[in-house]
Amino acid sequence: MYYARRRGAPGRAGAGGALAAHARSAAAGFLGLSTEWWHFDAPDSAKYALSNEPL
Repeated sequence: MYYARRRGAPGRAGAGGALAAHARSAAAGFLGLSTEWWHFDAPDSAKYALSNEPL
């Protein structure tokens, strides 16, 4: 995981916080991307239609 090797961000913004968030999301069943700590997909997301709802 590239973010585990990054340095300079203190506290929860650093690699420790990113790793903890990744672990919690993985424990909940989400699949994380190894190159983006903030990006997760549901394992069965392909069965749902895409939507384009305004935020």
